[in-house]
Amino acid sequence: MPVICGTYAKDSRQCSQQVVDALYRLSREDRHFHVVDASDLSLLPDRLHFNAEGAQTLGQRIYETMVLYGCS
Repeated sequence: MPVICGTYAKDSRQCSQQVVDALYRLSREDRHFHVVDASDLSLLPDRLHFNAEGAQTLGQRIYETMVLYGCS
């Protein structure tokens, strides 16, 4: 079963490069694990959650990844 996850937005107050590095390392080790870059997406003022535009873009990127790897 494929797993697709996103990284943090660069302005997120919970952003952790160590976690991002681990996600990409896992994606190299497991062909069913995929990472979608979310570093450039915009957030709500709480700096935790994506705003509507960021969430929509993340959803589009996840969909494109699903199509690319035959998960759709």
